[in-house]
Amino acid sequence: MTSCSNEAEAYFTNMFVPVSSELERLGSIYPNGDSEEACVAFTEEVALHKATVKLAYRHIVTCLKGSSDLDEMIRCWNILIRFIDQSLDIVRDLRERFPYCGTPDLYNELLEYRTAATQRRDEAQEERECVGEVPGGLFGTDG
Repeated sequence: MTSCSNEAEAYFTNMFVPVSSELERLGSIYPNGDSEEACVAFTEEVALHKATVKLAYRHIVTCLKGSSDLDEMIRCWNILIRFIDQSLDIVRDLRERFPYCGTPDLYNELLEYRTAATQRRDEAQEERECVGEVPGGLFGTDG
């Protein structure tokens, strides 16, 4: 059986990275979004990027559903966070150069998904730290 983190890593390598690379490529071709051609190209890529991020998030949620492996959960969310951070680095510059082509919305959506993934990862980390810990005196004993 393939682990969720292996699936996530493969998904991001095969889907997410090419989509991010295409945005970066378009940014190197067009100086800004002043031309209709540039804005059309960016609008299409932004829509694809948004769909890719949404599917990635959903895939991880579905893959981890019912899992009790906290380390695997943490690994999966860290993979998503890593790839979102890479996209944010690319989109940060593009949102200023192509403000009317969807890039500001993409940037904000990436931040939202990053926040959600970080929260889920932090919850798993917190739960992992609490596993097995029973405060002294809780059941009428000192330990």
